[in-house]
Amino acid sequence: MRHLRLAIAIAAAAVLLTATAADAAAGLTIVSSPNPAGSDFNELDGAIATAPTNAWAVGFTRASTALAFAPFAERWNGSAWRIWPPRR
Repeated sequence: MRHLRLAIAIAAAAVLLTATAADAAAGLTIVSSPNPAGSDFNELDGAIATAPTNAWAVGFTRASTALAFAPFAERWNGSAWRIWPPRR
C-alpha cells in the first residue's frame, strides 16, 4: 500500500508541475495554488489524492526575511487549493 501511495503522489506531483496542452485535452485542468504571504521561494515536491475533493501537496517555503526553509502544505477541496493549516 505504501508503494501505491508513493506512486500516486509522484503522478499527482507530475501533473501539478508539468501539465501540458495534451493533459488539458484529456480533461485535466491546470489550477493555480496560493503562495504563503511574504515568501520569496515556494516548492511543492509531492502530492496525494484520496478523493476528487481531498488532495494534498507538500514542499518547502522560505520567507523573504529568513535564511531557512520551512515545511509548506496545501489542500485541494475540490474547487481550490488552500494553504494548510489556514491562518487565523
